[in-house]
Amino acid sequence: RGGSRECEDGSTRFEPSKFVEASRTGNATILLDEITRANPDAWNILMPVLDEKQRYLQLDESHEQDVIPVADGVSFQATANVGVQYTSARELDRAIWERFSVIEADILDKEEEFDMLQIKFPEVDDEKLENIAAVVGQIRFEAESDSVLDRIVSTRQSVKVASLVRDGYTIHEALRLKVLPYFEDDSRREYANKVIQGIIDTDGAFDDLFGADDRR
Repeated sequence: RGGSRECEDGSTRFEPSKFVEASRTGNATILLDEITRANPDAWNILMPVLDEKQRYLQLDESHEQDVIPVADGVSFQATANVGVQYTSARELDRAIWERFSVIEADILDKEEEFDMLQIKFPEVDDEKLENIAAVVGQIRFEAESDSVLDRIVSTRQSVKVASLVRDGYTIHEALRLKVLPYFEDDSRREYANKVIQGIIDTDGAFDDLFGADDRR
């Protein structure tokens, strides 16, 4: 919310935070990133801010005013990772949850991943980007199926792979540096490496690399 600073004349002056300043700015859009990782005290501050009938920010440190009204047209957007795999995230208070219109974002499919990589890395050869998207997509498919792999590769990681390729790494090196370390035991790492080989080394003949025993 801000802080207080003692002035030369002995008085105390409240200095607003960027959040306070943005809340005072008409038609501003404020992003509350990773809201499920916030301290519950922050949620209590947000309660009246997000309430359509209240729309004010409580400033208990201010000597000049107790509350700051949220300016007209100010909108709030929040992002959140929800699920048991996000161990540092907190379950979002229902009262906060219901103050938002919730939009669920599905994970990108192979074509969408490729399109995104093309936009971010126009200088990288399309075939390499397509192979990255294919490897990531296959690992996601395997992780969601009854196979050895127990986790997906995020879009954040595919971007890191593409950035290494842009910087001069081979596609094999980039994939193995950024994908394999996320599989902790040898069997999962070997399986993920087979996915890479199946896409990159054998012209996409992925299924030929695996027997029924491998997928259990």
